[in-house]
Amino acid sequence: MSSAVSISIPVDLAALEYLGRRDRARSPVGACDKGGRWFPSDEERQACCVVIRSPSRGWPWSLLKHCSTAEHVAQLFDVDALELKRRARELDQLAKPKAEGGAQ
Repeated sequence: MSSAVSISIPVDLAALEYLGRRDRARSPVGACDKGGRWFPSDEERQACCVVIRSPSRGWPWSLLKHCSTAEHVAQLFDVDALELKRRARELDQLAKPKAEGGAQ
């Protein structure tokens, strides 16, 4: 017997974290300075963060927004970004209630 559902715990955890960040139920780990600019913690910062605009008074949330992306979360959990996105899409579909009836 083969199963249509594949489970990869690191990818599942990463997908759940990404969905939480996307929906603003979870936040990346970091802090704001006195100027209101958000910076990631040392543990949160990844190689992908280097190419992101440094926070300024005009763009205080640039790194916060980036740290909520699938690409960043994939690096944080050391998983493939495409695999994470696929699993997140699957979990999204499982969470949506089935449409009853149809368009009338």
